[in-house]
Amino acid sequence: MITNNIAGPLKKIVRRFLSLAPKIKAVPSAASFREPGLSAFVRVQNEEYWIRPCLTSICRFVDEIVVVDNGSTDSTLAVVKGVGEEIDTPIRIHSRPDLDHCQISNIAIAECRYRWLLKWDADFIAHTSGKQSFKYLRDYIMQLDPDCYYMVFMQLVNLAGDLRHQPLDRCSFIRSPGQVHKEAYLWSYMPDIYYRWNDYKGISKVESLIFPPYFRFVEWPGFSVFHVGGIRSMERMIVDHFWHQWKYLYAGKPKDSGGISRESFAWERAKQKFGTDDREEIVRRFFGLLKKDLIPYAEDRFGSYPDTLLPYLQDPKYRLLYDASNRITARQPDVMAEMSEAVDSSE
Repeated sequence: MITNNIAGPLKKIVRRFLSLAPKIKAVPSAASFREPGLSAFVRVQNEEYWIRPCLTSICRFVDEIVVVDNGSTDSTLAVVKGVGEEIDTPIRIHSRPDLDHCQISNIAIAECRYRWLLKWDADFIAHTSGKQSFKYLRDYIMQLDPDCYYMVFMQLVNLAGDLRHQPLDRCSFIRSPGQVHKEAYLWSYMPDIYYRWNDYKGISKVESLIFPPYFRFVEWPGFSVFHVGGIRSMERMIVDHFWHQWKYLYAGKPKDSGGISRESFAWERAKQKFGTDDREEIVRRFFGLLKKDLIPYAEDRFGSYPDTLLPYLQDPKYRLLYDASNRITARQPDVMAEMSEAVDSSE
């Protein structure tokens, strides 16, 4: 989510006018901060499955990758270090397990060295070839007026359940709803830009990017990025489902202020929701609800998968299964089939 201090129906007109401020020397030129280039920053915590394709899909299009780890306990950091040894793009790792989400984002921004910033989540995969290649997005931003400040909005193709499915536009159990979502993930650096927690409709808190009013908004029209955050273990997806409730109560508060971890909070809420403390039963019941939010991937609309995802399609970790009536009935390997005639979703 992005936030600035302009509101009302004239917002676009005012922003367009204010975006000229660097040209008339009312504010410093964007070119006065940092050297030309593109920095990607990635916040990670237990992202061992997707972090490799996440990094390798952009390494040829950015000038550096800054990884801030928020206390991973799996093999995430080992994978990141391994990728760093294989690619030419420098990867710099910072470990900050003591900070919250907004704080590690601000650390990442400060550690980046180049004029353009790319907020690249650990479950994003970019196209590396064809007309949707991330190369063209880099080429586009590099030819923009170097004096002015920009927010570049990208459309992300959401996948969920497995690589051959997507979430419905209105869904209840997948954190990023819809076949597509659009946000500002790329912008010009300046010292006054930062993240903070903002209340959201009295039901959660959101990580909001705060920036001056003279940033010009532009939209990248293609589908250059896939979001695979909905393809995780069922245990992780249960934690993700209750994350908004956890943020409303605890986001931005010190860890020693009486709050509980996201994981502990989620499982307590799941026990209340499903009336059992049996985790296998909670997973089964949660999947029974989540599968109603899934539809097949719309290849006719979004085109082929990014090249980096092709090996994962050929040997997927997760597969949705169908019954003889073409209803989703299970997911390998973490939800047992309810009917013996269940078949692989890729068939």
